Amino acid sequence: MTLPRFTSGNIGRLGFANVNEICEVTDKAKEFLKKHKAPSGEDVARRQIWAILLGYAPQPAVTGAVLFVEAELVRFAGSLPHWVPRWQPKEVGGIRSGNLVDESGEPNPLFSPCFFVQANLIQQNYRYGLPFGVARLQYEHSVEGMAAWFVVAQEQRTQTFPARITYSTVISGGESQRWSYRWVEVRRAQNPPTATVMEDFPEQFVGGQAPTHPLSIDLGEAINGAEFTIGYPSVPPTTVLQRQRIPVGDIVQMCIDDSGKPFFCKPNSYSVTCA
Repeated sequence: MTLPRFTSGNIGRLGFANVNEICEVTDKAKEFLKKHKAPSGEDVARRQIWAILLGYAPQPAVTGAVLFVEAELVRFAGSLPHWVPRWQPKEVGGIRSGNLVDESGEPNPLFSPCFFVQANLIQQNYRYGLPFGVARLQYEHSVEGMAAWFVVAQEQRTQTFPARITYSTVISGGESQRWSYRWVEVRRAQNPPTATVMEDFPEQFVGGQAPTHPLSIDLGEAINGAEFTIGYPSVPPTTVLQRQRIPVGDIVQMCIDDSGKPFFCKPNSYSVTCA
């Protein structure tokens, strides 16, 4: 309801023009609040929610800010007691991070993204969107009184992923020649989807080189487990084998061990010299 306007009178030292100005500002504030729904994390019962993570906020934005929408559980198929649950965005009363700017391009004061608890956590080791990007969020206050949503529980994406070799360095010589490898994570091209092109992407893992994105994390150079096997292929005594490094540009299946170190296993080729 629009507040009335006055043409005469006063309230104490406030004249009718002052009262009209207050009414004008109030009407505009009400319209703004209708347009931007504030997160209801202040409600004690709503300090934890399930949400669908949508990915990092477009730059320029607060580093590490992740967009989200609150999720609710519905029945996907089957009947009670045997039914298959499914997550979907909560349409009625759901909390949303909103966007950094509103529809008019102005900064949105109600922009409320979520963050990972640890800034140095491997954030990109999480999945986004449905069906796998569902996370548990908690609303926490800082000592200064500010508050934010934090990711407190989510299923991690696989610790095995394709990576492209970018450089190699000899780490031991002689018959046990081995190399350490620099690499970058890759994926199948998304736009348009194709099975013939591998591409870089934001927040990809990298190893032993400068991060490709502000949110990329360098996991260190990798080793090839196949180079740690004992002995060489069986050949005649007069034949000399020389192990070859994995070529730059090769795609390997990179893994992360329980200490967070990267490695892969790919058989090396050998040069053959016959005496």
